[in-house]
Amino acid sequence: MSTSIAEHFASDHDQIIRILRSYFKTRGNPEENIQIIKNLNWIIDRHFYLEEKVLVQYLELDPYRNFTLLIRFYSEHNEILNLNAKIRKNLEYDPLFTINPAITELQNLVVLHKNFEMENFYYRMDEVLSLDERRVILKSLDISAKSGFYPMVKIRESAKVLFASNPELLKIL
Repeated sequence: MSTSIAEHFASDHDQIIRILRSYFKTRGNPEENIQIIKNLNWIIDRHFYLEEKVLVQYLELDPYRNFTLLIRFYSEHNEILNLNAKIRKNLEYDPLFTINPAITELQNLVVLHKNFEMENFYYRMDEVLSLDERRVILKSLDISAKSGFYPMVKIRESAKVLFASNPELLKIL
């Protein structure tokens, strides 16, 4: 088992991108499209929950010194979540709805977001955290992933407590 936080989360991003690409292979089959988007929604929710949990609980970020990074991190999560929800809503309302441009936009956002996180968070975690800390985090991630319970609201509440000293950051959460 790898002890790299970067590898763990990069693998999630790659899975999200594969799911998005699979959408174009369905050739407009409404049932398959809806199932792909539901699966995508599950994977994104799981990934963001676990990622934000690690960020809040293990990486001690100063809300002022790291303000720009944190704003971008949470803003991009919100943007991806909102676009994915919009796609799902449109497909459920009208299964023949053509969402190819939105899927392409979401795919591009995920790629940009992955690059941003790799450069600014994941590699940093691998450098700053000890091997034992990384093992504990990865074991916790594995347990959380198996539970299937991803309460984004709860993890965002924890972030609000942690970053309470910065009102601008709280607006994003």
